[in-house]
Amino acid sequence: MTTKMAGVLLAAVLAVAAWPAEGRAWGDAPTHFSICGEESVQVKFAGKFDADLFPLFVEGAAGPDLAWTPLFRAAGRDYVHDPAFLAAMDYVASHPRDRRWRAAWRPSWPVTAAAWRAHQAADGVAHGQYVPKDPVTHTLVETAVDTCVYYQKPVPQELGDSWEEVNLREAACDPWLIYWASVLYTKGLRPVYPWMTREALGTLRQGIDRSYELSRAAGGPDSSERLLRLLVPGKDWRTSYDASVAAVLSSLP
Repeated sequence: MTTKMAGVLLAAVLAVAAWPAEGRAWGDAPTHFSICGEESVQVKFAGKFDADLFPLFVEGAAGPDLAWTPLFRAAGRDYVHDPAFLAAMDYVASHPRDRRWRAAWRPSWPVTAAAWRAHQAADGVAHGQYVPKDPVTHTLVETAVDTCVYYQKPVPQELGDSWEEVNLREAACDPWLIYWASVLYTKGLRPVYPWMTREALGTLRQGIDRSYELSRAAGGPDSSERLLRLLVPGKDWRTSYDASVAAVLSSLP
């Protein structure tokens, strides 16, 4: 193992403390973005939604990992990563005339709800087929796959010229959508107030930028490929990646 790769791995291990692996499978940057940005997903998306909103769909796929930011964990709002939370989000997004959120509703809300379903679908494959449960190994595998994707998967042209241009904007994760979905989910007892989402979005964006830095520091995918063969013997990350794309396609309405 090269000195450079050893440094990258040490940084990934240290990241465990700041970004607990519990509940997380595929990394957001760029693995979740790439899975949701695949051409087959884009084609199906365009048949269901306004094609101009596709970048928000890709970015929104990182949204459920707001759950693992320090603010959401400390405040007990990590329920936003629960699959059951999606039912509340779907209801709010698909009922624009409801008087409670009629003034706040945006055409991007159904796209965000679809992105959160896509995230859960992809994570379901990763948890069930590929990523180990041990927190340290989990994070090392996630970081290595992110690095492989960073170097080997193309960036959809609608999103920019490099993966590092792709991050989670507030428009892809509207704080008012999260608020009203959380009101329904918790029956008003522990809602995610808009300021919470805005604060946590800043933290998550910083974490995504750090993921890109780790991938860039690796200098290429070769060391990550070797590490994955060591940590997950007999399995190829591409097989689970492709299965995740299929799961995302199935999750779209």
